[in-house]
Amino acid sequence: MKEYVNEHPDAKHTKNIKDQIKNIDPHYALFEKYLQKFDKAFDSTSSVTNIGKAAKKAKWAIKELKRHIDELKMGVNGPMMAVNLLLVLQGLSVIHILILES
Repeated sequence: MKEYVNEHPDAKHTKNIKDQIKNIDPHYALFEKYLQKFDKAFDSTSSVTNIGKAAKKAKWAIKELKRHIDELKMGVNGPMMAVNLLLVLQGLSVIHILILES
């Protein structure tokens, strides 16, 4: 999306697409911050000493991760649908201009 906006700065719907990207960015940043807490727990120097503890920790992490993934999806789906619709509108605008010019 960012590549599209950079390549088409003067397109009719570029500003609206940029606005939707701004709506998405905080959700990704929050999710990435959440993932950082797992870096230490699951790196190769982790203090988990037996398989049972490791499995228990992995199950807990998966359950927690699923909840955060669901939150990410809810925060991103609306803006992504808006971006898709704006891209369709942009495409239709280009087609309309091409038809008028021919």
